[in-house]
Amino acid sequence: MKSTILLPTICLLANTALAQSYILSNDRSINYTITRMDANGDGLDDVLVMRETDNRWHCGPYADGTQIFYNTGDDTFERKKISGKHFQATRIGDINGDGIDDVLGTTMCDENGMFLSSPTGHKYQRLQGNVGSHGGAIGDYDGDGDVDIFVIENRIYKEPHSHNVGVYENVDGKFMPYKRIMRGHPWSIELVDWDADGDLDIVTGGSNDDGQLVVAYNNKGKFSKFKSIGVEVKWHNDIWFHTQIIKKLDVDSDGDLDLVQSTGLTKQDNGPKWNDINLYVFENTASGFSNKPYTVNVGDEYDPDGAQFWAKDLYVEDLNRDGVNDIVVNNLGTVERWYANGFPHVYIRQDNKYVHQMDGINQRFSGSDGACSFLPLKMKAGVGIAYVQFTSTIKSLKILALGEGFEPSR
Repeated sequence: MKSTILLPTICLLANTALAQSYILSNDRSINYTITRMDANGDGLDDVLVMRETDNRWHCGPYADGTQIFYNTGDDTFERKKISGKHFQATRIGDINGDGIDDVLGTTMCDENGMFLSSPTGHKYQRLQGNVGSHGGAIGDYDGDGDVDIFVIENRIYKEPHSHNVGVYENVDGKFMPYKRIMRGHPWSIELVDWDADGDLDIVTGGSNDDGQLVVAYNNKGKFSKFKSIGVEVKWHNDIWFHTQIIKKLDVDSDGDLDLVQSTGLTKQDNGPKWNDINLYVFENTASGFSNKPYTVNVGDEYDPDGAQFWAKDLYVEDLNRDGVNDIVVNNLGTVERWYANGFPHVYIRQDNKYVHQMDGINQRFSGSDGACSFLPLKMKAGVGIAYVQFTSTIKSLKILALGEGFEPSR
């Protein structure tokens, strides 16, 4: 598929029903990450809200560390605080095999853990080993029927500095202590059957001059050395490119999960415009994943004085209910807005191209100084959104049912 063309446009919400509102904090400097999950197995999206931590100096528990807002079945939500624990990054998946979403949490605080579903709600379980991490992946790599956990070990605060890949192997339902299996400089990780041989391979994207994607092929539970694939992303003049996110998403709406690579940059002085930032989509085919990705451009020159641009999370959802998945990109803004004000972007699929529908949702909603962490939701009424709104004094979670969804403009 050829590179897509983006046309700037404005999107109006088709249904302007009042949002449900939940105060998260009376201190707008406190930041939160929101993630969608099906926390009770009813097929509707619930919202995981987590107090955000960015490094090892913010490790203590908080009263509002982790909360779940459960869709009660009629698109109203019930709030439950489940733990004071909080993490830098999360992955959602069924870890304990009961058909309900669990949460893998990784953090630089030398602790990784899980919130596992139970009849009385999600309970925290720490993984063995004091390992600082900033990303993880879930999958059965050894074919024994149990889900294993992989993480990116971050040794930025230790000597020698390195980012490594390690595993918590699941043996008969019990996770073994952390074991480092590969050295290098990975920044993000995903497990996919890259070569369609029936085994889950490791795909990572690195930082600095190792920003390209690499794959370690799985042969009956043993991994090869990393081999380069796809697009090389590295230092360019005074710009630091790296792979921020790798995620499995059904971008082309064909029922299987493609692999999406999101590149980020740190702008040092002079360098390329923001529209040099892309998503790279590796299509899933019968013979494995394509080595030649197509691109979706997500960088807009909205803040030429900014210093940071990278995606915080990626989602696909049929936002305008036309049967084709659209793309939502939550990206961190500039250093000044590091966590408080990441700009979301929505790309509606129209006529075989992605049309940029909304350049951030700041000032889009009455009474708001700004908003961040735009999250598409599957709701009983159709499509919905959740987002974190902030005013001069508070931060709130807003949940809005949109019914038939976005009404795209061409």
